[in-house]
Amino acid sequence: MDQKILLFVFNLFLLIAIPIHSRNIGKFVAFNDIHVDLNYKIGSMAECDLPSSNCCRDMPTKGYTGTIAQKWGMKTCQTTKATFEAGVKAAAAEKDIDFFLLLGDFPSMDIWRQTKEYNKEDDTYIIDTIKKYIDYPVIPALGNHDLHPADEFDCGGATSWFYNFMADQYQQWLPEDTTTFRFCGWYAHTVFPKLKFIILNNMLCDPHNIYELDFHNFPKQQLDWLQSELEDARVKKQKVYIVTHIPIGPDTTDIWPPVCWYDYTMLYAKVWANYSDIIVAGFSGHTHNDEYKIIYDFETGKIPKGMFLISPSFTNEGNRYSGYRIYEYDKDTFEIINYKQYYADVFKRKGDESPPSWDLYYDFSSTYKPFGIDGVSPTSLQTLTNNLSTNESLYETFASLFSPLKEMYTDNKKRQLICGLSVTTQDQHLDCIKN
Repeated sequence: MDQKILLFVFNLFLLIAIPIHSRNIGKFVAFNDIHVDLNYKIGSMAECDLPSSNCCRDMPTKGYTGTIAQKWGMKTCQTTKATFEAGVKAAAAEKDIDFFLLLGDFPSMDIWRQTKEYNKEDDTYIIDTIKKYIDYPVIPALGNHDLHPADEFDCGGATSWFYNFMADQYQQWLPEDTTTFRFCGWYAHTVFPKLKFIILNNMLCDPHNIYELDFHNFPKQQLDWLQSELEDARVKKQKVYIVTHIPIGPDTTDIWPPVCWYDYTMLYAKVWANYSDIIVAGFSGHTHNDEYKIIYDFETGKIPKGMFLISPSFTNEGNRYSGYRIYEYDKDTFEIINYKQYYADVFKRKGDESPPSWDLYYDFSSTYKPFGIDGVSPTSLQTLTNNLSTNESLYETFASLFSPLKEMYTDNKKRQLICGLSVTTQDQHLDCIKN
């Protein structure tokens, strides 16, 4: 028999006889920026010529002829209790979920009405609802709106009451030692032996936080602690997920202020780059948009070292769909394989009392693979970002998923958005826009 034929038959035998190793795939859920309105009133004014968190509440309606607030929510208002509970129940019904990322921002955004007790009521409602339906590990992070007054996070001192309150609420989900959480909202948790979660309080780099204008105080202390936790993980041969409400870097939708102050972002990115062999990914919310941040090396600024995956808000305020995300990951390497965004179109449910269905909005791999984007990694996201400027079809696809207000991200805004995805720090963002 011809040698080539023999080789072909042998290779065919190997292909049939030896099973191909399949990846051990796990899944986890992410909820963020819920902004539930406990004072939402069905039948109230949904259009009130006031900030959105004033609408859909108990106000005089005499002579009003506009849109009426429906049970499942309105694009001009904050999340209803009914929609949030329906979303949690839908996530709880998903099969084979390993853990739940709870990424902060629970109360409505009516900060001028809020008090400590007002926010504690909202925070308690969200946490109790999660406890009611979710029976697997929950990894919680604090959000800038969870506290009253919003954004103003200190360490110890004025914010001690809040950290202690939330530690008590989160007790069943936190590690036994809650010292660092009760001090300033950061902690580490090894829920699975080979995977460490490091949860940060990035409100310490929030430009709206008047307590932490001095980077060399508590923000620097958190990053020193982060480095020690990463070193510990490296020694133990663990992989790391970074979990926080606020990501780092510039704001992709505006020139100023950044999402996170420059000094903090710069040092944070350097720490990340030094431990990029063990940090798999970061997970956050806050911006309400569907986006990401790439962490680059500081020698060349061109080599991708890490990624923050930023899931869009659960709240439907601002003409958005209520939604949550499910990530798929390799349970051996903890690499992110894919993610799927789910949504409920509550705006089409006028007068419908039955719970909304939570449908697949898009699948990252299926959406971007036709554009040559393979997988979810710092390198694949760099390829995606680099191609946004030259491939109009790709940009249209990305912009439509980034925000329902995609018409805002054309011309100059388009460059600002792409530059925000392309760089790590605020000064790099400004230079990119100018050039």
